[in-house]
Amino acid sequence: MAALALALAYAWVAPAVAAEKFLAAAVDVPLMGGLTEVEGVGVVFDKPDGRIVEAYAVGSVAAAQVERYYSEVLPHLGWQKVDPVRYQRESETLRLNIGGRDGALTVRFDITPR
Repeated sequence: MAALALALAYAWVAPAVAAEKFLAAAVDVPLMGGLTEVEGVGVVFDKPDGRIVEAYAVGSVAAAQVERYYSEVLPHLGWQKVDPVRYQRESETLRLNIGGRDGALTVRFDITPR
């Protein structure tokens, strides 16, 4: 049932993120335009009580743009906003750790079981 709901969410949000890529490490998390995933640096670990994902992206964007983009897109994919950089869906938590300065940001995406 959850898979069907997720599929419907993807179909509904597809026009909004159609031009965007998704993280290789977490195919259900879109990669904002202007960010490039740093491959080979993150971690993906599936365990019985949930997955652990750590992925990194860099780009010449502002922190406020990153927060705004994900606050607009993630709810369409089933993620509920907890605070400006933390979202929850089913039994997982997604945290956006934004570092660096505007114009030279690094975003770490952490998905962990709740």
